This record gives sequence, structure tokens and C-alpha cells, in this order.
Amino acid sequence: MDSIYMFLERIKSDDDLRAELASAITGGSLIPFCIRLGFDFRISEILLLLDILQEQDKDLFTDIAMEVDDSPIEDIPSEVWNEMASPFLEDDVITPPDYLINYNDKFRESRPILFRDEVIRQILSCLIGKYKPNALLIGAAGTGKTAIVEDIARMLANEDKNIPPQLKGYIIWELPLSDLAAGCRFVGDIEEKTKSMLAYASSNQKVILFVDEIHVLMSDDKPYGTVSQILKPALARGRIRMIGATTLQEANSMMRDPAFARRFQRIIVDELTKEQTQKVLLDLRPTFRKHYGDTLAYGKKVIDEAVKDADEYKITGAHRPDNAVALLDRTIADTIVESSRNQGPSLLITPQHIKNTALKLATGKNDNSVADLELLRKKLSVIKGQEDVMEHIIDCIKRSNLGIYPRTKPLTMLFAGSSGVGKTKTAMIISQELTGYPPITLNMAEFFDRASINRIVGVHAGYVGFDSKAEKPFDILESNPRQIILLDEFEKCHRTVKRLFMSVFDDGILQMANGKNIDFARSIIVCTTNAGCNPVNSTIGFTNNETTLSVNDLSGSFEAELLNRFSVILQFHSISESLFREIVRDRYAREIKAIKSNKADIKLPSAIPDDVLNRLVRENYIPAFGARPVSRIVRAYIEDYLINANPNEGVK
Repeated sequence: MDSIYMFLERIKSDDDLRAELASAITGGSLIPFCIRLGFDFRISEILLLLDILQEQDKDLFTDIAMEVDDSPIEDIPSEVWNEMASPFLEDDVITPPDYLINYNDKFRESRPILFRDEVIRQILSCLIGKYKPNALLIGAAGTGKTAIVEDIARMLANEDKNIPPQLKGYIIWELPLSDLAAGCRFVGDIEEKTKSMLAYASSNQKVILFVDEIHVLMSDDKPYGTVSQILKPALARGRIRMIGATTLQEANSMMRDPAFARRFQRIIVDELTKEQTQKVLLDLRPTFRKHYGDTLAYGKKVIDEAVKDADEYKITGAHRPDNAVALLDRTIADTIVESSRNQGPSLLITPQHIKNTALKLATGKNDNSVADLELLRKKLSVIKGQEDVMEHIIDCIKRSNLGIYPRTKPLTMLFAGSSGVGKTKTAMIISQELTGYPPITLNMAEFFDRASINRIVGVHAGYVGFDSKAEKPFDILESNPRQIILLDEFEKCHRTVKRLFMSVFDDGILQMANGKNIDFARSIIVCTTNAGCNPVNSTIGFTNNETTLSVNDLSGSFEAELLNRFSVILQFHSISESLFREIVRDRYAREIKAIKSNKADIKLPSAIPDDVLNRLVRENYIPAFGARPVSRIVRAYIEDYLINANPNEGVK
């Protein structure tokens, strides 16, 4: 009633609007007129409005004949509403906008989906309710939320026996938000299109609107910012029925407008089990054969491998069943392309095809580079004096690659040793050889206070920066989970940051501030530290030949519960003077090789003379610095040699 009186007050004070109102009533366009003024009335409110207008101005509304008995307006039967309201519901209002997609027609012939009967029953129960007949499907990406709505449309189109009588004859119309915004050039265009769609959906039509990615309506960016505000009154009054779909993480963004979120009843769509996903793939075999041809053949082993690898390699970043369906589909397509020249009488998909495709999607490579450990051993040989440590690392990687246990958390290694012994260089070589990319490197000395954790997980809701789109360090794991992560100088970060990574080491999951989960299960995390290096007899570093440290050795810098989360803790040996001399000699040989590959005419000695080498070692060897000065002194020696050889000419 309040909105009706507000409408009357506005009309009363504006003669032009009164004239437009009279024209709208006689022309049968009262509903669009009210919507244009921002009043989204129900049919019962329209009838009551006309009754009040007729009493207030009999001369203006002499052509309006309406009889309403003493019963409440809300109790008038729908057939009486239709008869009385028919002058005001012209074809331009009841015609569905062309940007709506009829799901009943589109999916009438589709195949029924499996294992979603209970979710469908919940949705149907929600839709026939008197209050809040709006369902919000919430589930992880790839769990089949849209497929569930498509299956309900199929059931409605075919008058399935499980459809309640209250929904007989209903049509599900998808509202693509991109199409709603398409063609809107001027301010107010999208509002007009939204109101037009709303007028159709609420004009006593058997309409169910479906909005996928409904959280987009909560965006502060135009043009969607006002759409939810237009829909909100109609949702509150139950004038329209709507189904929305969004992910677990994005559902939190809907709480920016609690009033809009309250209009929906939440329905959780869980991920299918592995066994259910296997049956889904088996059920899709006729669909794949229809698409790719009758020669396609794959058996239970292929299905089992697809489900296993889709989970293991996090294909497409989705969940069951979509990840397994996408992997099998891509495998079939790849196999057809690769064998197009030698197509046989049948197209047989094997588990190895599934494995190769999974590796390609996860890493961009066809082969599992992790298996080439001999090449890795050769590359690691440049780290002098740490041969036993390198073998221990290779052994850890071998064990991790066996695959006999489910990979639920990352392989974590703590490299301990004094500065300059090759800890960081080792991590970089491992990353380059196993993934083909440099490691994701975080200098943990930069995370020295509690607030720095926000640089890793983002800012929580309610704080400045929550809506920031800046990339976080581990976002890349969503698209490629097979990464090497280097946490350099791990002992220097704040205790809160260490505890954050402790949960990652233990569970393999990092929960971001926006609710999104980052999976580390397929990654290798390398932490480096100088902790535990005590000077003994004027030397800095470890003085024994063991390659592992005990918890007690590092307890001064790390909590015992954190140390126990590491897969292995390795001690790098300190650099002796003789080893330093060998490293200088080896580095010089590699520098000469690199220089002559670019400038073959440069004259340099094939090796550093012994007297010069002894002088360089004597002047530059500092136990606390390890091998860190080697690169600098070798390059300085080469530059000095060339300058002295050509004192009057620059080297170009």
C-alpha cells in the first residue's frame, strides 16, 4: 500500500504524468508506464490502484469498468485477474525478449543426468513455494550446476511425472547477462531491457528465469550494477521465479547486498564421487560416439585412468565430473588429430593416451620431464662439494614419482647451510629441468611482519584492497599445479607466515582471503635457511659430513611442529679453501666457453695460471661468504686480462 500511495502522490503533483497515465490506461500499457516510473506493481496492486483512481477521479476514468467483490484483493483467483487485467497486458508486454533462451526447447531431447535426483527435488520444492521461490545453486566449478538446470528444463518440456502440478507448463528461460548488456549504448538502456524482461516474467506467465554466474550482478562495474536493484522488489514479492548458479567462492561476493541474497534459498551442489564420475563417463560413451564416429572405442581402464588423472593433474581447474569429461574429450580429439593420416578401422583410446593428454594439459609438455633424472643429475653436478646432497635430492624425487600413494600434499625440502653453498642455485636447476620454468620465488625476508601475510592470501572482506585484482604469488598454480616454489631465507619471515605454510605442507591447500583454495599437491616446495650454522674454529657452516639435520639443530629458528612437516631436511656443506679453488677454476672454464661462443676471435688463456689462481683464492676466500664471490672475481679477472692485453683499444 505504501508504494501505491507514493505513486498517487507523484501523479497528483504532475499534470503531464496524469495525462500520460490516462493514455496508458486507455491504451492498455499501464504496467510498462508504472515500471518506467520505478514502481514494479503486482497484478493485485494494479487492480487496487485502478480502484482507488476510479474513486478519486470519476471523470478521468469513466471508461474503466471494474467490479471487485468484498474479498481481499490478494485472494482473487488467477482467472479473474487475467480477465480483469487483460486490457493492460498487450502483446508487447507478454512477448518474451529475443535475448532470452528457451531451455525447454533447447534440451527437450537431451539425455537425463545421473546422481542429481535429490538436488533436483530440492530445486523443485523451492520453485513451488509461496515465499522465496528462487533457488541459488552453489557448488565448485565443474560440479554440474548448469547441467542440473538443463535437466529440469528437459523434464518440464516432456511433462515428466516427477514435475509437481504447480510447475506444469512452465518454461525455463536463460537470461545471458552478456546479451542483456549487448547493444546498450546510452544510460538507461540496460535498465529498460531489464524492466521489459521483468514485465514479461511477472505478467502471470509460467516463466522460470535462469541466471548463470549470478554473482556478476553484484559487480560494482557498469552495466550490471543496477540490474540486481531492479530485480530485488520482484524477487521479494514472489512475482517471479528464478534459479541462479555460482561457485562457492563467488557466493561470498553476493553478501555485498544481503537484501538481494536473502531472496534466494541456497542449494549446495556437491562434487560427484570417483565411482559416480566413472558411471557418468560410461553413460556418455554413446554421446562421444555420435560426435566422433562409431569407430570410437574405450573401456573401463580408460575411464578409471581419466578419473584418476583428472584429479591428480587438476585438469581445467574444475571438479568432478567436468574435469574427467573434459580430459576424456580432449584425449579423443588429440588421438584423432595425431592419427588422422593413418586412421584405421577403429579409434581405440588407451590409458596411456589419457596419461599423455593429462600431462600436456597440466604442464604444456607431452612427456613427463620429471622422469629424466639422469639429465637432472648432470645439471646438478655444477654444484661443487655437495654431491651426496644432490643424490639425496634425486632420491626424494624418485620416491615422489613412484605414484603408489595418493598425492595430497607437496614434496617439501628444507635446504640448510651457510651463505654461498648452492642452496638457491640447486632449487633453480631443479625447477628448470623438471618444469622448464624458473621457480616461483619468494624472498621471505620481505614477509617480516604479521600484515605481510596479505600479500600471499589477499585482504579479507571489509578491509581496504579486498576487491583488488592484483595477481597473487601462487595464482599460477590454478592453471599449472606442477611448479617448483622457492621460499628463500625462510627463517626470516614472521611466525604467522610460517604457520600459514605449515598448513600448506600438511594439507596441500592454501585458502585465500576470498575463499578460493589453491592446491599445492603437485608442486615441490624448497625452503632455504642459514639457521643452524654455528662458527666452529673460526669457520662458519656445518663441520660434519652428514646430509641431514636434526630438529634440535634448527629449533632456535623454527618450531618443532613446522620442521616435522618437511619431507626432508638437507644440510649443505660449508665451502673449504680447496673447494673454493676448484669452483673458481670450473667457473672460469664455463665463462670462457660462453664468451667464445659469442666472440670466437677473443684471445683468452684456456685456464687460469696456478699462481694467479692461488692469488685470487688467497685474496677472496672468506668462509662466511662461501662460493658467492666466485662469479665476481672470475669476471673481473677476464676483464682485467682483456684490458691489459689491449691497453689502447676498447673491447667491443
